[in-house]
Amino acid sequence: MKRSFAVFATVSAIALAFAVGWLGLQWISPKDQDMARSHAIDIGFAQFMSRHHQQAIAMAQLMLDGRPSPLRQMAQNIAYTQLLELGEMQAWLKLWGQPLQPTGTSMTWMLAGTNPPSPELKRYLIECERAPSGMPGLATLAELELLRHLDGLERDAHFLELMLAHHEGGLPMARFAAQYATEKVVRDRAKTIALEQAQEMYLMRRTLAAMPARASRS
Repeated sequence: MKRSFAVFATVSAIALAFAVGWLGLQWISPKDQDMARSHAIDIGFAQFMSRHHQQAIAMAQLMLDGRPSPLRQMAQNIAYTQLLELGEMQAWLKLWGQPLQPTGTSMTWMLAGTNPPSPELKRYLIECERAPSGMPGLATLAELELLRHLDGLERDAHFLELMLAHHEGGLPMARFAAQYATEKVVRDRAKTIALEQAQEMYLMRRTLAAMPARASRS
C-alpha cells in the first residue's frame, strides 16, 4: 500500500511538473525568447541544474520504496519540489530551442557574468573541472547502489550525507544564476532554489548531528 501511494504521488508530481513547466512558457515574450536563446547563463543554468535535479529526485525516490524512515517526509518534499522545478526549466529549454541536457561537462557559462569571477567562483570552477561529471557533489553509481542496499540508520545517514554534498555542489550555480541570468523568471527561480537548498542543508546538518554514532563502514 505504501509503495502504491509513493508511486501515485510521484506520478502526480511529474504531471504537475510538466503543467507548471508549460505554464512557464507564457511568462516569456517573443522578444525575450530571442534574447534568452543566445544567452549562455540562462541556458547553462537550465541545462546543468536540470541534470543536477534529476539525481536529487532519483536519490529521494530511493528513500520512498516503502521501507520505514524518519526521513520519508524530507525525501517526499525534495522529490516533489525538484520535479516541479525540473519541469519548469525543461519547458524554458524547449521554448528556446535548446537541448534539455548539456552536450558536455564544461561549466564555462559561469564565466559569462558581468563581473570578473570571484575567488570563490574560481575555486568552484576548478572543482567542476576535477569532477568526472563536471559538477562537484554528484553521487557516484557506487554510492547510489549503497543507498539502495543499506537499511535503517545507516541508510538514513548515507542519504543525508549524499544529499548534503549534492546541495553544496549545486548551490553556487543557483547563486550565480540568481545574480547574472538575463531573464527575470530565471533569476527568480534560481533565488528560490538557492534559498530552498540552504534551508534543507541546515536541516540535514542538524539531523545528522542528532543521529546516534554509527559503526564505520569498511
